[in-house]
Amino acid sequence: MFSELYLKTENSEFLDVYIAALPRGGADASLIEHEGRREELLLVKNERLFLEKFYSWRLLEKALGLRFAKTPSELGLAKNAIGAWTSPYAYVSISHSGGALAVAVSSAPVGVDVEKVGAPRSEKFAERMLNERELSLFCDTPDGMKSKMLMRLWTMKEALFKASGKERFVPRFTDTSSGASSRVVLLGEECFVVSYASSLPDKIGIRVTQL
Repeated sequence: MFSELYLKTENSEFLDVYIAALPRGGADASLIEHEGRREELLLVKNERLFLEKFYSWRLLEKALGLRFAKTPSELGLAKNAIGAWTSPYAYVSISHSGGALAVAVSSAPVGVDVEKVGAPRSEKFAERMLNERELSLFCDTPDGMKSKMLMRLWTMKEALFKASGKERFVPRFTDTSSGASSRVVLLGEECFVVSYASSLPDKIGIRVTQL
């Protein structure tokens, strides 16, 4: 059950999804007010991964601030037994990849995933990851659209898995026929696919923002 702060929000049900480009420049872990995330960042040795983790948390701070006017620490954000961030006030999900950041904040279980659209993956990848219905849809897609279609299906599966709260991700058994929405977003000159999964209806859609 959510706490009193959740019950006092303007809308009892909400779903906020944001996507942003990775800012240029450096980052300083000491600027993260949440102790758990700050300590986690200090263990990251890869510079690119550090930047994506730093700024994706900044995006989450922005989303929570706009929804609650509270920081992640004030909202009691902590990792659960399977390593996902949880709060008594909202469900949250974070994703970062290829220079894009995405977060979701919701009153219902939610998952978000973002991927850069690049060179088409092999047919074998599609065969391993897609079920029969999805593979048929992929094979019927014109060659020039196959990369975006595969990224749509893949990110939807990732989002559905994150929303499920399960410990093990089995892509072929994660069906994309319902419960997930997807959008192609252009950030600068790069094309990304962002998907989110939630039981709540899509009232606002994905918001493109800046950090």
